[in-house]
Amino acid sequence: VTIAILAINNFGGHFVSTVNIFSPAVIAIVLFLVGAAALLREGPEDARSASRALAGLMFFAVATWIARIIVIIVYLAGTTDIQRVDMVISLFAILQMVSGVGATLALMWVDVRLMQAELSRIAHTDALTGLPNRRAVLLRFQAEAANAARRNESFGLAVFDVDHFKQVNDRYGHATGDIVLQETAGALGAAKRAEDVLGRLGGEEFLVLCPAQDSRQSREAAERLRSRVAAMRIEHAGHTLQVSVSGGVAFYPEDGSDWDSLFSAADARLYEAKKSGRNRIVVARAGAPAGDL
Repeated sequence: VTIAILAINNFGGHFVSTVNIFSPAVIAIVLFLVGAAALLREGPEDARSASRALAGLMFFAVATWIARIIVIIVYLAGTTDIQRVDMVISLFAILQMVSGVGATLALMWVDVRLMQAELSRIAHTDALTGLPNRRAVLLRFQAEAANAARRNESFGLAVFDVDHFKQVNDRYGHATGDIVLQETAGALGAAKRAEDVLGRLGGEEFLVLCPAQDSRQSREAAERLRSRVAAMRIEHAGHTLQVSVSGGVAFYPEDGSDWDSLFSAADARLYEAKKSGRNRIVVARAGAPAGDL
């Protein structure tokens, strides 16, 4: 649009000097205002401060252009003082350079924050299922244990393992095995509460933290998750697969107050569920040996 306006003004037979000065600025003002508003309204959450800084510099550039137009019209109109004209134009050129350099640095800041956020996601997210990985789950566990200790609350830790998963890989291939893991993750995610933390520990093993739940509630939650997986059917490559999970549940503080003790207790009950026939949940009640639901 700017090129068209300038071409018409310079080669259309009706030259107006102010059109060459003002038309690029007017169009730039409109575009910068739209861009700055979009950054403030829809800027990336992972770079919120950097986006606001960039938007602020864009508003500063707009203010500079508006001031330049006003000064040219009011202060320099009809003047023959070349030195004064050069001084004013140079001043605004410096302000525009400052805003341009600042905007470039702010844009680099946005890129750096986005890269940092992506690296953090890679470090804490399982690539196949999109769930938190073991590192992220451990961090959430530490936070939940601290909250539970401070509030004198209990919570459950459930470990699930896909039954006969090796047979799925051997019979249908690893691509189908990946589908099974993704579908299992989806079923577990659909059955858990919003506040529960679901993660993939690795291989075919998943973990769910159940904040602010006693042993009875945690057992019921684990059984609900198991049932949801058992009810799903997976259609892939012309095959219909039905999978199940076995699970073990440990409770804070009955089974311990740290990761090693709680995870070890849940993992031992998981293998007890495997040995007891699979597709079941094994728990331990306070003061009683492990049993299944």
